Amino acid sequence: MEAVRFHHRPAASDSLLASALYLGEFASDFEEDLPSTPHLRAALANTQCSFESLSELCRKRATSFAAILNVA
Repeated sequence: MEAVRFHHRPAASDSLLASALYLGEFASDFEEDLPSTPHLRAALANTQCSFESLSELCRKRATSFAAILNVA
């Protein structure tokens, strides 16, 4: 429940799943919410995913949830 509650605000939660959901949404370019630098930084830190790795996934169009979790 916490992951769903905070997936648009991962900086407000320690939930790894909330951060992974945020990154998945960010990578899929699903424009439900405007990107937020503080939330993006928090999600990257929480999942230990680099911005470079996330960018590579976006370039390759490997935007599946499984691909995000494999990088994290």
